[in-house]
Amino acid sequence: MRTSRGPRDPLDATIAALNSFETPTLEAVERRRFQLWLLSTLLLLTVSIAFVVFTFWKGITPPSWMTPDLLEGSILGLLVLFCAYAIEKELQLRRLTRELIEEKVLVAALTGRVSELGSLLEAGKAMNLVLDLDEVLETILQCAMDLLRARDGSIMLVHGEGELRTVCVKGTSGAVGARVHFGAGIAGRVAESREPLLIRGTIVRDPSVARADAPPPPGSAMSVPLIHRDSLLGVLNVNAADRIVYTAHDLRALSLFGEQAAGALANAQLYEAQRLLASQNLYMALHDPLTNLPNRALFLDRFQHAMSRRHDTERAVALLFLDLDDFKQVNDTYGHAAGDEALVAFADRLRGIVRLGDTVARFSGDEFAVLVEDVRTADEAIFAGQRIAAGLAEPFDVAGHKITLSASIGIAIEGPGGQSVEELLHNADTAMYVAKARNRGGVQLFDETMRSDTLHRLSLENDLGEALDRGQFSVQYQPVINLADARVAGAEALVRWHHP
Repeated sequence: MRTSRGPRDPLDATIAALNSFETPTLEAVERRRFQLWLLSTLLLLTVSIAFVVFTFWKGITPPSWMTPDLLEGSILGLLVLFCAYAIEKELQLRRLTRELIEEKVLVAALTGRVSELGSLLEAGKAMNLVLDLDEVLETILQCAMDLLRARDGSIMLVHGEGELRTVCVKGTSGAVGARVHFGAGIAGRVAESREPLLIRGTIVRDPSVARADAPPPPGSAMSVPLIHRDSLLGVLNVNAADRIVYTAHDLRALSLFGEQAAGALANAQLYEAQRLLASQNLYMALHDPLTNLPNRALFLDRFQHAMSRRHDTERAVALLFLDLDDFKQVNDTYGHAAGDEALVAFADRLRGIVRLGDTVARFSGDEFAVLVEDVRTADEAIFAGQRIAAGLAEPFDVAGHKITLSASIGIAIEGPGGQSVEELLHNADTAMYVAKARNRGGVQLFDETMRSDTLHRLSLENDLGEALDRGQFSVQYQPVINLADARVAGAEALVRWHHP
C-alpha cells in the first residue's frame, strides 16, 4: 500500500470494491443444488416417458425423416449433454460451498482472535493493567497477517481532517508516521469511500517518490476501512505473500474482521484517553498549576520516600523553607500578572540552582520548600541555602522590568531521634522567620533556642489576646510639664496590664 503523500498511484492492476462482488451464501448454494437436481429429475422423467411412448406405442407414426435410430440417438445425446451440464454445475456448486466454508472458518478464526483481544482489554481495564494502544494495533495487524497469509501490512489511523497517518507496520509495506490524504492512493480511496478494496495485479509506483530499496509490489492486496458506530477510525492494509492471490471471499472475511477490530480499537482508544485524563488529573492534583512545581502533598510524599531510602545513619534529610521578601510590593507596583510571571521565573531559577535529586515545591503564595537528601553535616545544608541565596542575586526580567527578588531561608535538619516532616517544616518555618527578622535574604539554621523563643512569643500573644477579651488593660495618663513656664505641654498614655 502506498502511504506517501502524492498523486494517485497509476495501476497495472484491477481494483474491485466489495459491493461489486456477488455475495453467495450456503443456503443459496443448497437451494441452487436442489433446483438443479429437480430439473434433472424432471428432464430424465420426461425423456424416459417420451422414449417409452415412441418405442412401444404403435399408434404413433413419426415423420418420415425421423428414423428410430435418429430418435434414439437424439434422446441419448440430449441425456449425455444434460448429464455433463449437471455434473459441471454440481462441481461448481461444490467448489463454491468449499470456498464459503473456508470463508466461514476464516471469519470465525479472525473474530475469535479479536474477541480474545476484546476480553483482554476488558480484563485489563478491570485489573488496571497497562494495555497500550500500540499493543492492540500490533495484535490486530498480526492476527490479520497470520490468518490471511500476508507478506506485510499496516494500519493507518485518521489524523486531523481528511488525512491518514501510519501508526503500525509489519514488514516493509510502509513507515510509521507516513501520511496520505483522503482520496490519494489505495488507502486514501478506502478512507474516502469507506468501501473495502481488492487489488489484483501490480501497482506501478511513481519513480519520483519510490524508494530504491523498496520491495517489489505484491501481486494481490486488500484494504478495508475500520469503522465503529459510523465513525471512520482508520484503514487496515494487507499485502499477499508470494504466489497468493486474494479473492472476494478473503475480502469479505477481512471486512468482517475489520468491523470486529474497529470495536476493539475504539475501546483501546477510549481506555487510552481515560488513562491520559487520569494521569493529567493526578498530575494537576500533585503540582502547582502556575509554576508546575510539586505541591505540598507531593512534597510530603517525596519526604516519606526519602526517609524510606535512607539506610545510612550518618546521612540526614534537610528541609529548606523559603519566603520571598517584600513580594507584595511586586504585585502592588506591577500588577498580579507580573507577580505571577515573577513567581514562574523564580521557580525556574530555583530548579536550576538545586541538585538534580533535590525536590523543589511551592506551598502557597510566595512560600517555597526544598528537600535536600544525603546531608552529612549542618554546613552542607547551610551551603545549599547560601547557594540558593546567591543564585537569586541576579535580577529577573519581568514585564519588561528588571526585578530583584530575595528570599529568607530557614533550614531544619532531621535530628538523631528522627522527626516527622511536619515537625521539620515547622522548625524550618521558625528559622525562616528568624532569618527575616535578623537579615532579609539571609540563611538561618534552626536550633532549640528558637523553639523556646517561639513558644514564649506564642504564649505572650495568647495572654495578650485573653487580656483584651477580659479587660485587663487600663490606660493612665502622665502629664508632660514645660519647665520654663510650668504649664502642661502634653501627656503620655500608659497602658497598665493587670495580669492575674
